[in-house]
Formats: sequence, structure tokens, C-alpha cells
Amino acid sequence: MALVRVLSSPVGLGSPDRSSDLTVASSPCRPTRLSQPRIQANRRLPPLWDSLEVSMQSTQKSMTIWRSPSLSEHSPLPPLAKGASRHRVPGWSAETRVVARNPGSNRPTSSALCDPDLAESYGRKILGDAPWPQQVFKAADYASSGYLMPAEWAALTTRLRSALASAGASFPYSFASADANMDGRVDMEEWKAFAHTMEEEFGARRCRVASMRYLGTRKAEARSRVKNIFMFEGYDQDASLRLLMACSKWSSGSLLDNVCSALDAKADPNAGLSDSRFNDYTPLIFLAMAQPTADGTQVARAIDSLVAARADVHRESGQMPFGRLLPLRFAARLQNRLGLEALLRYVDVEDRFNWAAGENVEHVMLDELRKLYGDSASYSIAAQSRYSTQATVLLRLFASPIVGGKLTPDGAQKLLEGQFADGNIRLGSRADPDGPGLEGVTALMEVVKKGDLDTTQALLRGRASPLQQDSSGATPLHFAAALVHPEIVRALLEHRADPSMVDQAGFTAWMVAGEAFVDAEGGQAGDDAKQRSRAARTEYDPAEYSELMDLLKPRHTPDQILDQMSSAGWEAFVGKEGSSLEALTRKLRLHESLFFDPRVVVRGAWEGRFPRKRLLMRVKDLLLELLQTDPLQGARKLLAKYLLHATMGPTGEGHCGHVRKRWASKDNRMAYRRELTEAVQGMLGKFAGECNGFRAEIERKAEIARLAGTSHALCADGPEPAEGEISSARTQTPEPRTPLGIRRDPSGSLSTAASSPSGRPASPWEQPSPQPALGSTACLELVSMPADRVDVPQSWQDADAFWQAVQQRQVLRYDPPWARGVHSGASCSLQLLRLGAVADLAECSALQQVHHAPMEEQLARGYVAYSELCNVAFQERMREVAARAAAREGLDVLPPEHLVPAKRLKRLMEKTRQAREERGPLQWPGLSEGYLRFSHCFHILDTVRTAFVCGGSTLAEQAACCVHLVKEFCGCTDDEDGLCVVRIKSGFERSVQGSGGYADVKLLIYADLGVHKAFDDVEVPLRIVGEVQVILKKYMDVKRRMHLVYEVDRGSLDREPSTDTPVGGKANAAAQRALRKLRIMFPSSKKESSPTARAADDAALVFMDKVPSSEPSPSRRVTIV
Repeated sequence: MALVRVLSSPVGLGSPDRSSDLTVASSPCRPTRLSQPRIQANRRLPPLWDSLEVSMQSTQKSMTIWRSPSLSEHSPLPPLAKGASRHRVPGWSAETRVVARNPGSNRPTSSALCDPDLAESYGRKILGDAPWPQQVFKAADYASSGYLMPAEWAALTTRLRSALASAGASFPYSFASADANMDGRVDMEEWKAFAHTMEEEFGARRCRVASMRYLGTRKAEARSRVKNIFMFEGYDQDASLRLLMACSKWSSGSLLDNVCSALDAKADPNAGLSDSRFNDYTPLIFLAMAQPTADGTQVARAIDSLVAARADVHRESGQMPFGRLLPLRFAARLQNRLGLEALLRYVDVEDRFNWAAGENVEHVMLDELRKLYGDSASYSIAAQSRYSTQATVLLRLFASPIVGGKLTPDGAQKLLEGQFADGNIRLGSRADPDGPGLEGVTALMEVVKKGDLDTTQALLRGRASPLQQDSSGATPLHFAAALVHPEIVRALLEHRADPSMVDQAGFTAWMVAGEAFVDAEGGQAGDDAKQRSRAARTEYDPAEYSELMDLLKPRHTPDQILDQMSSAGWEAFVGKEGSSLEALTRKLRLHESLFFDPRVVVRGAWEGRFPRKRLLMRVKDLLLELLQTDPLQGARKLLAKYLLHATMGPTGEGHCGHVRKRWASKDNRMAYRRELTEAVQGMLGKFAGECNGFRAEIERKAEIARLAGTSHALCADGPEPAEGEISSARTQTPEPRTPLGIRRDPSGSLSTAASSPSGRPASPWEQPSPQPALGSTACLELVSMPADRVDVPQSWQDADAFWQAVQQRQVLRYDPPWARGVHSGASCSLQLLRLGAVADLAECSALQQVHHAPMEEQLARGYVAYSELCNVAFQERMREVAARAAAREGLDVLPPEHLVPAKRLKRLMEKTRQAREERGPLQWPGLSEGYLRFSHCFHILDTVRTAFVCGGSTLAEQAACCVHLVKEFCGCTDDEDGLCVVRIKSGFERSVQGSGGYADVKLLIYADLGVHKAFDDVEVPLRIVGEVQVILKKYMDVKRRMHLVYEVDRGSLDREPSTDTPVGGKANAAAQRALRKLRIMFPSSKKESSPTARAADDAALVFMDKVPSSEPSPSRRVTIV
């Protein structure tokens, strides 16, 4: 008799008389002939049942009455007989079934199921001297994933509340309060913070005792194995077996009757099957495994009956390949809608949308969006989905070991092509070949783990991507290598799998070959490890391992590559036109062979993972030679950047379940870090020396203009003052003046005393004289620009207190209109869909389920998408303003040759973290405290940017061009031009000058660029603050040459930057001095990095990011050491 009967169909669904493409293991239970009691055909159970224990004082007997509280009625008191005691017995409607039992058949109470004193005794032994939060977290992390999902959190807090008894009844065990970064899960650090709050509330001793009871509960339960099931004392074994069998047949038309009949016969509602294929599966778990095409009405009512019989909705399964799961997590995997809804009534997951996004339950996400935004919005969102959710669930379900079935090649093909129809799945409903399941695992990954070559090839033919990564960064190739399946590795490589791809630990498939069969100590992998790796065997054939390594090894050894590079033959690798960093990574694969030596592997792949110092020293010599080349450009620059990327190496910070032993080295460049730092310092010092000379010339001409006392004098019009006169002038207090000479009228527009012939307000420095401002005067005006000033139009301040705070604090922040409406996961997902940051709800779910993106990152993704919508229009508008100034003044202005891409997510998140550290405590009018927790990305205002290079034969002409261009931008108004300069930052201002350092002028400009029409016809205003960089040509020439060494200095090419320790941290004095030496180039403001690895033109070079720092101080002086 089959315990789990998968009805036959092309993929295992349908009526029993149809041919099956799925094979299912037979029941581990011995065949038993059971007599079925007669059940009334018209019996109906209410949807929710409750229990009422009535003590019969007169007879000293007790009875349990199962009733629906919504249907109970009070009958009138009967007349009293002589000597009788008066009591009230509830009456029941005709639809309510009352089950009364004598004391011998009573269900055990909670105190009988587990003795708290015994649980505390067991828990004390488990806990020992360890801190209780860590031990409790590990016990509650059923999936061993390193964090708690909402269902696991609900189970943990329910049991802790019980362990704390009445003291913990009123304490708010809020998942939202524990989930500090709002990524839909609670990690160890967040749990420790929450545990600290509990200790403050209850005291450390009481919390420790409660944790002991929690840890010892399962051992202290009066639950034992009877034949082939686990059950509590006081229940009938045959009835419990019947209950398990009934729940496993969730497609049966008599499911509800069979469940109630078994419960009437004293079946244990928490019985569990003792079998490795269905390890401790309870009746609730079997019902939760109902397929999405099954009749959910009976499943839901059977769940209600079990819960009424005190089935524990928080009882987890035994250890399985996918971990230990709760019934709700099983239901989320299979997604029978009514069954899932029934379980959600008993498990408080708080925010259902966030829970559903983390579990990839799209229909619940849609239901929540419908409640918030109406039917029209939910229909529009559902129309964005490219695949059938239910077909995708089936594909993933039967590829996984959850149901014990097997996905066949024919079944996979029918689901992928939309040729399968059963129940509510219609023809044309195509499954997503890359639909992620638990932890981002796809159907292809599951069949690869099973070693099923035929189904693997069928999925690959159906366009399943061999490049898809799970939440740990592992690809199907990683799993095939770890489990030593050479034939599957060959199939994946034939379909363009990339063997150079790394997981979050920095390991490729070649570096984890055979990893599943040994532990980190060299012994055989334990049972738990074997189950979690889905290994179908306990050992592998050495010949297969050898074949696997030959398939995965790089084409060239590192010695061959370095020999050819050292003999000036590196052009053979990078000399071809169109070479890129990605192409070199795939071709050379030094990021693997410099940190893995397969020749020393005896027991496991981890033995060969270590930094190969001899090879790294050879790479170091070549790298230092390249970095000290001036100018470093073209193919040489590309090669240097590749070597820097290749020597970053693996990291021990990534959490990867398929990796037995983490990477031990903290700094993979430790052996040559000092030499690399000295080389970078030397080159930066050289470039700074050139910039010092430019600054000195500008300062000298500015002093000449100051001595001349006229704003129209040119450097060449008369004899220059003597050096003594210049020195004396430096000691005089300059005449007070307004930087830029800008003032605003009451409307907030820029204005000056004069007006231009066109009727526009004249530029601030626009003079009546037709003579252009060249030479000394231009240099004086350049050094007089403000170091950093925020100037918000007065009309904005009058209309909004937020802009008043910006002006008063001199801290600029701009939250686009769409972002201010984000307050939850549902609202954030809707905005991401409207901006095109995600294509459908499946991608919204993947952000949480696969990428584990916190709310801060999700909002940043929206900001990047919004910036891409604004980018083209912003740059075109800036070019129009620059062209207008160039035409009128005859300026030599060089715009970027290509469109500058919007800032990438990785760099935006780096700067967002810096902004959070600097601006975190700030409160802003009109913005809620909850919103401010995850919206620090809107302090970053250069996500759209462009730059203009000021040409000229001399520095004085370049300075004049810069001055005129800045004036033109500052003369624009929001009303007339749709533009407004709201912040200016200059590296030429006197208070930030030094004996060396790069300098330019940055303008942060608000631009109104129209609207974007979203998929649901909602118009999203395109209003953004972007950056315009104005650079003198001579500085730009230096910037091109120093770009790569600056990236090394900034730590962008370090896995864990060792030079990024903040002053005042744990670094010693010598490290702090070295840090200051490395940060000598950019004293005044922050700059942005090259947006792409391939870009070598001005469009990329003008945006090198500044070293992280707080807002520049007017008194900051930087000198070169």
C-alpha cells in the first residue's frame, strides 16, 4: 500500500488509470488490513474547531468536547432535582458534531506531552556553558541556512513563550523588530540583539532557563518509536498509521472522513513516519505536501480537523536532503492554495507579502497587492508574468526530493513547452526552466545532484540556463563537480556552462571537485552531510574523478601563462582587438590556478586550496612592472587590471552549503602587500607632483589678478608685480565677496545685476565688457569658488520644511517622488515593477529568496533603474547648456565621446553604506523613521553624471573656459530651463588648497525630465539630481594615466581592502600613516569610478570615486608626504 500516492500523468498528476512518467517509492509501512468504520455521508465539519474541557465534579470524570466556538449556543438551565448541583452545558447546532470520550480515550494535555522539568534537565546538558542565544538559534535553524525564516521564527517564539510561561505572554515577539535590515530573514547577529532585549525584559537567568526548556523539549517528550512510526503515549498505533496513510492520500475523495475516523479511533495527530525517505513526516506535513492541482477544500478542512485535535503546526520533519522543514514551508514549496491558506491561519508570519516573497509564493503576493492597490493593479501585475506559476512549481517539485518522485525527460519537456494539462493547469501554461526554489535551487540543479543525465539534457534543451546561480553563488556545474558526475559535467560544458564562474566563497567547480564525499577533516562525510548534498552514493570511482578534473582544468597552466608574459609575449593573450576583462578571465583562469593545486589532493578538494606563493610572487613582479608604467594604457592596462582581479582570490566570508572547509587566508596579498602599497604610493606621488605644478601656476596668476585690483586685467596686459608685492598681498585680508557672485530673488531664481540679451538672467560673472575673462582674472575666480555649498531655491524652502532642513544643515539629499511612497515590501515591489527594475513578481521574489536583498538594496535597485530612465535625457540636457555657452563665448569644451552609464548597483551600495555610517542618525521632516532606515541611497546624487573637459593651449585659457561653463549652469533656473544647481563643490578653493592633489569642479544639478509611463499606465515623474563634472584638460591628462593605481589605492580591487580602516579604528599608527599617504590625491570631494571595466575613454575616466570620507571641511588641507 503506497504511503504517498502520486497520481499518474505525464508529470505525475492526474487519474490513476493514466500512464505515469514518475516513479515513486512504495510505502515503507508494512501492509495492514484495516477495517473502516461506517461514516455518515452527510457529515459536515465546521472550518475551525476548538476544544473545551468540562470537569464533571459529581462523577470525578472528565470529557473533551470538540466544538466550533462560532456555532455554540447556551441552553436554558434545567430544573434542579433534590441534591443536584447546578451547572451549564453548552448546546450545539445541528451542523456541529460533538465528540465526547471517556477518560481512557482522552487526548493527552500539553503537560503530559512534555514534562518541563525533564526538558530543562535535558536542555542543561545540551546548553552547557555556551551562550544561550547561539545554541537556541542553531536549534531553531531547521534548514541549517544560517538564518531564520518567518515560519521558523514563529515556531521558535511560540515555544519560548511557552517556556517562559505567564511571564512571556505579553512580550512582543515581532519578526519585523528583529529583522533589522528588512531582508525577510533573521540572522545570528539580529537574533543576538533580540535576545539582549529579552534579557532586559525577563532577566538573563530566566531567559537561560527558558532556553534550556526549549532545547530539551524534543528529548523530554513522551514520544517513542512503535514499529514504524513515532507517536506519543496514550494513542493507538494502528489508528495513527491509518491517519498517516489517509493524509498521504490527499487526492482521495474521502480524505476528510478518513482523517476524522482515524482521530476518533485514538490516532496521534502528531505521529511521525520512521523512514529515511519520509523522515518523521507528520499528518500535517503530508497534507501540506498536497500538489497545486489537488482539491484544496478537503485538504484545508482536514488540516483544520488535525489542528483541532492538537496537531502541532510548529513540529518540524526529521533531517532530509533539504534540511528539516516545518509544515508551512512544505506547503510553500508545493503551493496548494487552500491548504496553504489553512496553515497560514494558525501560523503568524506577520507581513504575508514579505513571507511569500521569501518563499516564492506568487499567488499570496498577488492577493496582498490586491488588498492594498485594488483588482486593476493586481491584474496588471499578473499580466507581467511570462510563465505559469503552477507549471513552474510542478517542474521544480518533481525534480526535488521533497515528494520522493522523479522528473522524467518527457515530463520536463511537456511542462517547458506548455503541453501538459491537468486540473487547473491548462495547455499553453509553460514552466520557467530557471524558476528558483528553496535557496534559489532550480530544477536543473536538482536533477544534476541526482545524477540524472537524460533529464539534465532535456532541461538544457528546454533552455534551462547552466549559468544560473543559487543563493550561495553555486551553478549546476559546481554540484556536478562536487558529486563527481563527469558525464553531466560534459553535457553542461557542451551547453556553454562557464567553468570560470565562482560561488560566494570564490571557488570554481574545479576547486570543489569531489567535495561532497569528504568532510573538512579528511574523513568520510557524515550522514547529515550526505543527505544535504543529495549524494546517491557514498564513494566515487577514481577514474571518474580523473576524467572530471581533465574536463574542468584550465587550458593553460599558470607557469605557461607567466613564462609567455615575462618574455613580452603577453600580446598573445590581450593583444587582440575587442579583448575584455571577462574574456581574459574565461581564457586564462588564473583566479583558480593561483589558489588551487590539484596535484596535492589526496582526501578532498579542500587540500589543494591555498595561496600558491611561488606563482603569486611571479605575478607580483609582473604586476608591479605594469603599474609603474607611465602611461599605462591600452592592452597593458587591461592586463594589469586582470592580474589585480585574478589575485584577489577566494574569501572565507561567503556561506556555501556545498563547501566543506572555508578559505582560511584573510588577505590573499599578504606576502606582497607592502611592495604593492609602496608602488602605488610612488605613482600617486608622481601624479600629485604634476598636479602640484598646475595648482601653483593657477595660484600665481590668481595673486597677480588680486594685486592688479581689477577683474578685467589679463595676465599678458602689463608687467607682472614683483615677488615681494605678491608676498605682501598674501598677508592682506581679501575683500569679502560672495562666492560665485550668485544671489536668489524671492522666487528662488538665480539673478545678477545685469541681464543677458536673450532676456534670461545674466550669468553671475557675465560682464558688460565683450572681452572674455581669461588669464589671471579667470584663475582668481576659479580659486574663489566655494569648497562645498548647498543653495536651495527659496521657493522650495517655503513650500517644504524638508528643503529648509537641507539648507540649514548644508547636507543635500533628494528622494524621488516614487521612493517616498515605499513603506513595505509590497509597496517597494510595486515601484520596482513600475520602474522596470524587475520584470515580474518572480523576479521580485528572487530578490529575497535567492539574493537575500535587504530593503536598502531593493530600494537601491529601484534607484539604479530610475537613474537609467533619466540618464539619456539628463546628459542631453547638460550638453545643450554646455553647447550654448561654448557657442556664445567661443569656448573649447569637450563633452564625453559616449553616453556615460548610470552608476552600477555594487558601487551605489558601497557609497550607501558609507552614507548610512555618516548620516544614519539624521531625521528629516516629512520622512518617517522606518523609511529613513533603508533609504540612505538618496544621499548619493551622482547616479546620473556627465563631464566636460575645458580645453585651451594654456592653463589660464582652460580656467577661463571652466569659469564660463560653471556660470552658464548656475544661471539656469527651474522655471525656465527645468534645471537648477543646488550644490557646488570645488577643489580649487583656497581653504582646501595644498601643495599637491587633483582638483576639479562638481555641480549637482536638479533636472525635471518629464514622465515615465509604467506598465499600469501610472506616470512616474522623472526628477533627479545628477552630477556635472568640469575638468581642466591638463588635469584630465593626468587622470587618464593614474586611473588604475587610484582604484588600487581605493581598495576596489581587494577582496577585503586592508587600507580602508578608518582613522581611530583598530589600525595602528603606522597603518594610519600609510592610509593618509595613499589618500593624498583627492582632497576636496568624492568622485565616481569608471563605470565599466572595458571603458578607456574620457567618459569613464572622468568619474573616479573618491576615498570614503565625511563631508569636506573648509579648513581641510592636504599635503603630499
